[in-house]
Amino acid sequence: MWWYYYEALCRFVGVFLRFFHWDIKINGFDEDLRNRPVVFIINHQNTFLDPLYIPLLTGLHVTFLTRADVFKLPIVDRILYSFQMLPIFRIRDGAGSRRKNNYIFKKCVERLAQKEGVIIFAEGSHDLRRHLRPLKTGFAKIAFLSEEMHDWDLDTIVVP
Repeated sequence: MWWYYYEALCRFVGVFLRFFHWDIKINGFDEDLRNRPVVFIINHQNTFLDPLYIPLLTGLHVTFLTRADVFKLPIVDRILYSFQMLPIFRIRDGAGSRRKNNYIFKKCVERLAQKEGVIIFAEGSHDLRRHLRPLKTGFAKIAFLSEEMHDWDLDTIVVP
């Protein structure tokens, strides 16, 4: 059910986005990947555009990992979960909060096992300067965990 709401929002917003970005190219994604689990690693400069365009242009159902602090308000929490956004806990979210990522990683593995996609901002934060910052390790943990939990037969693809 959630996908229909998200898909409707993406299509609605996509109509307007095409006026601004009418020549869009996807590098690193092949038609063959539509039936495989995919972890998309995107940079943080396009914070809101990539999560809209990736499902629109690939046709994949995707789950987004989003910083945990935006989930604090109950109404916002429900809205974000309804759009398949899951909280990712960082060191700055508190000393023990990163242990909660184990549950989130398992949810991502479940989605990957269903041949869906996971989107993660591997830099973990953003900056107004346009440069690549050091990458966090969450995407690698998710990809390896998905394979390990499925006896290395899942064939998870990582698309930077």
